[in-house]
Amino acid sequence: MITKVKLVNWRSHLNSELEFTKGTNALLGHIGSGKSSILDAICFAFFGTFPALQSKKLLLDDIIMNKPAEKERAEVEIFFQTDNNQYSIRRIIEKRKGTTYSEIREDGKLLEAPSTQRVNEIVENVLKINYELFNKAIYAEQNSLDYFISIPKGQRMKKIDDLLMISKFEKARANCTSLINKIIERKLGKQSVIEQTNIETLENAVQELLVSLNSIAADKKILEKRLGATVNEKYKVEKDSLELGKLVESFQILKNEEASINSVAREIQMSIDSIAKGMKIVGPEMLEKELKNLNRIIQNFEEVFYEKQRQYSKLQEQTAKVKAEIEIIKQSKIATLESEIENQIKIKRDFDDLKKIVGDDVEKVLDEKKLELEKYVGEVEALKMKIKETQEALEQLSSLGAKCPICENKLTKEKKIILVKQKKMQIEEFMDTLSKAVKKREKSSKSLKELETAAKSIDVLRVQIKDLDELKKDLESYKDILIVQAESYTKLNKELKQLEIETKEVQKKFNEIGNKKQEVEILYMKSKEHLEKSKRLEEITNKRHVLLKKIEDFENKLANKDVSKLENEFRVLLADEREFTTKIENINYMIKEKEQRLNEFEKTLSLINREKAEIQRLDKLAKDLQIFSKALEQTQIELRKEFVSTVNYAMNKIWQTLYPYGDFSDVRLSIEEGDYILQLQSRMGDWWNVEGFASGGERSLAALALRIAFSLTLAPQLRLLILDEPTSNLDAKAVSELAITLRERIGDFINQAFLITHTPELEDAVSGMAYKLERDKSTDSPTKVIQLN
Repeated sequence: MITKVKLVNWRSHLNSELEFTKGTNALLGHIGSGKSSILDAICFAFFGTFPALQSKKLLLDDIIMNKPAEKERAEVEIFFQTDNNQYSIRRIIEKRKGTTYSEIREDGKLLEAPSTQRVNEIVENVLKINYELFNKAIYAEQNSLDYFISIPKGQRMKKIDDLLMISKFEKARANCTSLINKIIERKLGKQSVIEQTNIETLENAVQELLVSLNSIAADKKILEKRLGATVNEKYKVEKDSLELGKLVESFQILKNEEASINSVAREIQMSIDSIAKGMKIVGPEMLEKELKNLNRIIQNFEEVFYEKQRQYSKLQEQTAKVKAEIEIIKQSKIATLESEIENQIKIKRDFDDLKKIVGDDVEKVLDEKKLELEKYVGEVEALKMKIKETQEALEQLSSLGAKCPICENKLTKEKKIILVKQKKMQIEEFMDTLSKAVKKREKSSKSLKELETAAKSIDVLRVQIKDLDELKKDLESYKDILIVQAESYTKLNKELKQLEIETKEVQKKFNEIGNKKQEVEILYMKSKEHLEKSKRLEEITNKRHVLLKKIEDFENKLANKDVSKLENEFRVLLADEREFTTKIENINYMIKEKEQRLNEFEKTLSLINREKAEIQRLDKLAKDLQIFSKALEQTQIELRKEFVSTVNYAMNKIWQTLYPYGDFSDVRLSIEEGDYILQLQSRMGDWWNVEGFASGGERSLAALALRIAFSLTLAPQLRLLILDEPTSNLDAKAVSELAITLRERIGDFINQAFLITHTPELEDAVSGMAYKLERDKSTDSPTKVIQLN
């Protein structure tokens, strides 16, 4: 049951709040007062849309109030009860953004926000209906009460099947039929493949391959046995051959080594002869003693030389330092001071020149100039005021009548012209005087600025030249230092040249001793080498005698040994091994090829057996699906029968209280030629189709009965009905009976009903809350909601 609805900036509703109770609740008012907007808001609050929005007759931005003032957002909130729980749903629309916020609460607790889709899902779960069912079974919008009758013949069953969700069974049946066809097609494809395969030929080929493989395997076993014997014999011959080969190799190594040693001995002898040629061989001990003496002398000379070098470097560093100091004094000190003194002398000249201009008492001169400027400024302002006053007098004179406004004497035209001329001459004189005064003021102002600038410059220059005498003293001091440093530099330079001569003399003697040492070292090395090579020659000669003895022993061992015979025997065995190996490899290739073919044939036979089993499975599956399809079709038929029976039961009860006349005793929903037909029963018991036979009023009441029955059948848990202007085509008696039914009788079927009408007679239908909606359309004022009870 809906308990409250709030609307903010919703169409013509600025801020409306309506409470509802059990029974029939009514919204009354003239056309355009905002009644239907409330029902649209209820539908939108529940499902986020309503019929006009769903059909795109309206856009979301059209819902937001634009008269009398344009708003940027609209809001709707609905409160309702179901299953002993209190719920509220709130939705917000913003211009050019759509629905920006949705929420649902249960007993004040937030269930979901701000996702519109999730809120919609929860609402459908709570109400146990979706938008389509609500719109077609519960909410009868304006001019849509007879929606089910107005559906073209042949399409009603599909529309109602969609509401009942029976269409899902039809879709499942269609999918089932499609699947059956695919299964049969797949089964026929597999049968075609099996029929194209000669199974008997495949089985014979498998047997032949098995026999052939057994025969080849026996041949392979014989060859492997012969190969093993050949390999063993080859290894034995190879071993003997290797041992003999090693013996021959060792013999050859000894011969090569003896030849190499003999060659080395000859080379050493030649080297000894070469060293001894052209020189006197002296013992290494004597030469070593002489080298030590020379090293001691060289060390003494090195110390003297390094000391001279150290003194030279130190003196050179002092000389460079003095020279650098002289350059610094010349460039950084004296040159800088001379430049500063010259600059300050120029500044002093400028200072003296400015003093001549300004004088000794600067402040007095400045005050006089300021007074002079103020005088000229006053004169200029006074002249401007006189010119303005004269111009105003001239303007007044030009606009005067025949009398003077001051003395009220007669003012002739000639006198007026003379007065105007006099005023213009006065203005010209004032302007000329003003021009001269302005020039004097500007000249005085310029003179004052120059004087002020000169005064400031004098202060700055006085500060700049205060250090002139001190700078002159510093310059003389640095010149004296320069003379002293120059004398020191001359003395150091002389000492440096003398030390350079002494250093070169020491270096010359040092080089002579070094050359002599080098000659003794060469002689020492040759003497030492002669001694070492003589010892080496003796060692090599002894080693050669030992090798010659070993060679003789090997020659005795190799006597009567035939190496070539063993090698020929080995080659024959190696050829036999290769032949057997090749034959076995060929047999292995044949076995592999036949096994591959056997594997392929066996796979094909196995696949055929699996395909046969699959064909049987598909055949059974197709039959089961055909049974399932029939069951779906029968379920649809039974559901339609059950639906028609339930609807007709409800309509039978409703019709007795709804229809005020006796010509039609009952109404029913029937199925003929595969579609639904609404029929009325006459006094004679005949059934007549409402469409094409019944009057407008009879049609409307039959449609209302069907609508209530649909609401009870399709949404029994809500027991809710919403009617927007349901009195179309009803006469006064039918309207009266409808009012009584809605007030007194509908409570037996419906818990809560909403009625929108501009018909005053239906005010009697209210058993719940009644509201009157007013709105001045001429001023586009917002809707006013007035509670009537």
